[in-house]
Amino acid sequence: MRLDVKRRSIAMRITALSIQGRTPADMALKTISYVNANPPWPGKALMLAIFAEYCRPNTDNKQVEKTIKVLIEHGWKVLRVKAVDDLTSDHYETEHSQIPEEPLPYWTIVRRNMGHDFGSWRTGLDWAELHGILDNCTRVMFLNDSIRNWDSCLADVIQRLDPSIDMMTLTESLEILPHGQSYFMVFSGRAIKHPSFTNFWATYNLDGDRQYAVLCGELRLSAMLAKNNLSRRSVVSYSALKSAFKRRCKVEQTTEQGLLTEGPLSRANILFALNSGVNLNPVCMFWRELILDFNLSIAKNSLIDAEPPLLQDADEIVELLKSKVSQ
Repeated sequence: MRLDVKRRSIAMRITALSIQGRTPADMALKTISYVNANPPWPGKALMLAIFAEYCRPNTDNKQVEKTIKVLIEHGWKVLRVKAVDDLTSDHYETEHSQIPEEPLPYWTIVRRNMGHDFGSWRTGLDWAELHGILDNCTRVMFLNDSIRNWDSCLADVIQRLDPSIDMMTLTESLEILPHGQSYFMVFSGRAIKHPSFTNFWATYNLDGDRQYAVLCGELRLSAMLAKNNLSRRSVVSYSALKSAFKRRCKVEQTTEQGLLTEGPLSRANILFALNSGVNLNPVCMFWRELILDFNLSIAKNSLIDAEPPLLQDADEIVELLKSKVSQ
């Protein structure tokens, strides 16, 4: 009875917020399924992956489909949450109502773009709780589309996850405070059921900007875990990436070409910052080490697609990714 009351409360909150246009879960307005199940996966223990995607008209989503396929092959149930700027667009209505030729067994939610990725993940959690799925989750994974080539290494990353750790991320950052980077997070069943986890999502402000998502999303989530004695670990530690970067720089300094010095994010400038005690964003600054030293053939889309380029050697990222994937 208590659970039914809780679900009705969530449904009322979704409806009220949808009417107000301030919706953590306006998937109540548009939820499209690629499988015939209602509700999905009822009464079974499962691992749930919530994939946050910012969807623009006429964008290629093949990378996302490949990533979801890898997740499903490794036993994860997938909830794909697409954030769009205009829910009334005919483009989205047509695209998301079509069943693929070879449909994958996952669910898709289309929601208004509010709250960045944390807003999409909160929408997914609300939806999962409303359908009685969250109670049966042994693990919940959050990931997003900010990473190029997820499908190439995700299987290996999944194998390296430790189910005894309450929060696992692929990388960690020491900027401001030590925290797991949110583009990939996996939570244990114990963490999911902890009251502080529920409170974090219930109080997350969907009107916040990107800085809010970092400060009150990434940092606050990791701080909440530490405060409640919940464990956190990254697959690749910051110290390991930093050491690998310095080793490579030492070798590069002895070559004829030497360290790249052009641009504000040149390897020479990054090395200077590290030697000055500055903590940097590892997935952005140590991309070469992730690919070559830790066999993680991924990179942030923002590094590759930025105009003008953020890195003078941005083209090298694409070439490295291609060479690693073809091996």
